[in-house]
Amino acid sequence: MDRKFYVLDPAGPRRGPFTVEELKAEVEAGQAKEDDRVEDADDGLQMDLRDAIGPYAFQAAAKPAAKPASQSVALVAVVGGVVVVATVLLGAVLFPVFAAARIAAAQTQELTELFQLERGLSVYVADFDDRYPPRMESVSATFPYVKSYVQGMKEPPKTKNPDGGDILGNPELDSLAIAQISAPQLTMKFYDSMPWPNKLRCVTLADGSVRKVADTAVKGALSKKSRMFAPGDLPAPGEPATSD
Repeated sequence: MDRKFYVLDPAGPRRGPFTVEELKAEVEAGQAKEDDRVEDADDGLQMDLRDAIGPYAFQAAAKPAAKPASQSVALVAVVGGVVVVATVLLGAVLFPVFAAARIAAAQTQELTELFQLERGLSVYVADFDDRYPPRMESVSATFPYVKSYVQGMKEPPKTKNPDGGDILGNPELDSLAIAQISAPQLTMKFYDSMPWPNKLRCVTLADGSVRKVADTAVKGALSKKSRMFAPGDLPAPGEPATSD
C-alpha cells in the first residue's frame, strides 16, 4: 500500500492526502516546495516534503527549460552571417595578392621563353655575318629563321598576358648588322603589344637581355624610329620593374 501524506499549510487547512507520486506532481506543478512540511497520514509523523519523496522532484523542477527552436535558428543564422562576412573580407584581402602572384609567375614564364629564343637568335646572328634575320617585326615572323637554333622550342613564344595581345618586334633591325646598333643595351628588340594588368610589359633588348619594363617607358621607345629607351627608363639588371 502506498504511503500518503498531508501537506501542512500554516495559514490554512492541510491538503491531501497525497501519494508520493502525487506529491511529485504537486512539486512539478509548483503547488508545493521542498521545504514544505508534510504529515504521514498513517502515523502522524511530520517531516520536510523533500524527505518524503526524495530529491527527484526538485531536480526535475530545477531543470532549465529548453531554448525555443526559434532562438536556436536565430543563433545559427547569426553565426552563419559572421562566417560569411569574415570569408568575404578575407577574400577581399587575399584575392589581389594571389592575382598579383599569378601575373608575376606568367611574366616570368614568358621572359624565360623569350630568353631561350634570344639564345637561338644569337647563334643565328653569328652564323650569318653578325646580321639579324630579314624579318624582325614580330616573334612569329622571326621564329622560322631561328627555329633550328632554338633547343626544345617548336613554336614561337606567345604572350602570357591575360589581356591578350602579341609579341611584336623592331622592324628597324631587319637584316641589320649588330655593329650598326649604337646602344644595344637600350634598343628594344621584342615587346608585348599590350600592357599587363600590372602596367608592365615583357621586353627583350638588342644586347640579348630580357626585362619587365613599365608600359610608359615602352610607349616612349615606340615613339622613336630607333625604338630606343632613355637611359633612366630601364631597371638595372636584376632589379624589379615598377609601373608608373
